Amino acid sequence: AGLSDELVAAFEERVERDPNDPDLRVELGSAYLQKIFEVGNGPAAGLWAMKADAAFDAALELAPEHWDARFTKAVSLSFWPPALGKQNAAIEQFQVLLEQQ
Repeated sequence: AGLSDELVAAFEERVERDPNDPDLRVELGSAYLQKIFEVGNGPAAGLWAMKADAAFDAALELAPEHWDARFTKAVSLSFWPPALGKQNAAIEQFQVLLEQQ
């Protein structure tokens, strides 16, 4: 219990120490996504999903062609509830990846 909170805190600390490393931001976003599995469906999942999306956006601001950031963002957006309308955003991210190939 609490181990994932410690891991998230460690990833957040790494980003604080080196805020210009897009790889660290992708790792942080992935850690946030792992929290969703822990909290299950519900409002808390939405909060972690938004944090993850922001981490991927920050990585993409630093490195617009960062493949892992864009791919993980696209995949995570595709899992949002359809009522929130994120599927088109996911498709757009996948299209950018195709153009990058």
